[in-house]
Amino acid sequence: MRALPLLLLCLLIAPPVLPSSMTPEHADVRVVDRLLIDVLRGMDGADRTEVIVQFDSFRSLERSEDRIGGLGVEIVAHARVLPAILVNATREDVLAISSMPGVRWMEHNARMHLMLDLSTTVIGAVDVWNRVPVRDDGPDQDLNDLSKLYGIDGRGVTIAIVDTGVDAGHPDLDYGEKVIENWHKNGPGDSDPWIEMENSDTSYGHGTHCAGIAAGNGDASGGRRKGVAPGATIIGVGGDWTPVYWVVYEGLEWVYEHSRPGNNPHNIRIVSNSWGGDGQEYDPDDLIKLAAGQTNVVV
Repeated sequence: MRALPLLLLCLLIAPPVLPSSMTPEHADVRVVDRLLIDVLRGMDGADRTEVIVQFDSFRSLERSEDRIGGLGVEIVAHARVLPAILVNATREDVLAISSMPGVRWMEHNARMHLMLDLSTTVIGAVDVWNRVPVRDDGPDQDLNDLSKLYGIDGRGVTIAIVDTGVDAGHPDLDYGEKVIENWHKNGPGDSDPWIEMENSDTSYGHGTHCAGIAAGNGDASGGRRKGVAPGATIIGVGGDWTPVYWVVYEGLEWVYEHSRPGNNPHNIRIVSNSWGGDGQEYDPDDLIKLAAGQTNVVV
């Protein structure tokens, strides 16, 4: 009676056996990304490539690690949040791993590319650009003058970027036209006031990156990689990023003071906060109060 359970156990732990004629065309597209299949087609037997392997659970990952190591596959890294690993493997290794129990998805560790021209389409921004603002009593334009027609691209709205600053010397972020004000702060309190400058992103570049995604005009790419709201203007509000107090607290305070009712000459309607804690302790109540104070501004 014990022979059957022992046989089942052997079947469960035995490594998958692939037919010698198996090629990338045999890969299961429910598990293996098509781009990875194309990469495998171009590989010789001894070639290796980096592949991200996702499992359906951390338990499945743990069960498979010894088997993957037994194939001679190098496990380069473990993800912490998702049950996933990065491996350096041959074509045959990749196909063998794809048939292991618990493997959910495999994709090539491909190089990143600038794809803002594609991402704006995916999120529907291009469709919005092609729409004409309409009021209840008709289009909010003189339809007899087609030159006045324009889509919804953010024009008339200003976005405040609370971040590391903005390099308005970038051709997509022209100082005085796209970035209409650019404020930088070196320290907390009145002893270190806000100073306006063309390039306020003196340390990191992160705020420049966020400003380009939000409203870059796309000049550097002939209009191809313009931001989500290319018609909007930008105000940079930033500072050195290590001591966060004057960037987070005083930055949001600056936006409030320059967007509150009766004092919003640039029509600030959005404040972008693409930052988070790296060991810092934020008081959520304080941050909520600062954010809630932005009357008529989307935070």
